[in-house]
Amino acid sequence: MYLRKANKKTILSIIRDHRVSRSDIARMTGLTKPAVSAIVDSLIQMGYVEEVSPTQAPSRGRHPRKLVLKQDSYFAMGVNIYRDNCIAGVSDMTGRLVKSCRVDIDDLLPGSAVKAIYRCFADLQASQGIPPDRILGIGVSVPGPVNTLTGEILNPPNFTRWHNVNVIRLFKRHCDCPVFVENDATAYALDENLFGHGRRFGNYIMLVLADGVGSSSILHGEPLRGRHGLNPEIGHVSIDLHGEACICGNRGCLELYTSIPRIVEKARASGLPVDSWNDIVDRAMAGDAHCRSIVSEEAEYLAFAIENLVNIFAPEAVILSGKIQYKPDLLLASIQEKVDRRFLEKRIFQPEVLMSSLNQDYGTIASTSIVINNFFYGDSEAMAFL
Repeated sequence: MYLRKANKKTILSIIRDHRVSRSDIARMTGLTKPAVSAIVDSLIQMGYVEEVSPTQAPSRGRHPRKLVLKQDSYFAMGVNIYRDNCIAGVSDMTGRLVKSCRVDIDDLLPGSAVKAIYRCFADLQASQGIPPDRILGIGVSVPGPVNTLTGEILNPPNFTRWHNVNVIRLFKRHCDCPVFVENDATAYALDENLFGHGRRFGNYIMLVLADGVGSSSILHGEPLRGRHGLNPEIGHVSIDLHGEACICGNRGCLELYTSIPRIVEKARASGLPVDSWNDIVDRAMAGDAHCRSIVSEEAEYLAFAIENLVNIFAPEAVILSGKIQYKPDLLLASIQEKVDRRFLEKRIFQPEVLMSSLNQDYGTIASTSIVINNFFYGDSEAMAFL
């Protein structure tokens, strides 16, 4: 029974990654054609997969029908709990966002906040007519660090109310489906791995610049984890031993120089009438020399961070995301110029540096991607659905 379910999962993952026929799957897996057909028929009957006509007519003979994931068949719930807001939503297993909503949890303690989030999930599920047995799970994205093995949020800066809270346990009070938790950078990296630039690379690093600086390293499609399921935290690596004290207890953390709130704060202190990174970029693109220097300085710090990440992890690519995705061409060109200079001088392998290709409703889709990734590539918990 376990082997049959494992073969189902393997075949389902192949169909997700490739537009294939039954014969293609037999060649790729080494399974017999009758075995493949039996599994595919089962997946079609269960609603995971459908066969579609070939896009081009063959010159001679019959062209095999291709297998694809079926939209609107199985669903993932997700919630991104930010420091300043909370977005919940539902997507199907192809990653298509079905619907999302904001949840007001500003004045709520974690237990009450999770109850409000789950009410939102119930409303979304009812409004879309999704049967309970078609929910693959709930993904929760939070600021790190977080123990992904137990579901406990540890001690993220400026997130005190949620310190030492086990979010998996809180959600399990309201549901029977699988619940997964990741720090927000890893959620974004998994989303990129499933639906964005990450599909092109065997390993890469995600840098997320928003209220803080998050990072996640993906190796062969899975997050690189340390003890307690923790992920690397580049934002709290010191770049100045004698620098300003950080709320994490360290000094001179990268986050103090590159996070969006600190950049805006520094720009306003210098007399610029700006309220956001978008304002700075707009003024820089309009020719404001001061704002162009701010963008250039941000690029210098990020090039420095990328160089250090490459020295440690040797990734094929570094993918940038977050609030810096707004009109990114100026920043990305400056980063690329500085990275080129650094790596040309050292004559070592230079990774590709690019902006995330995923933008719309990014936070919500990223949190549902935690579930989707676990379903296709995770441990035995996903087997219950097969």
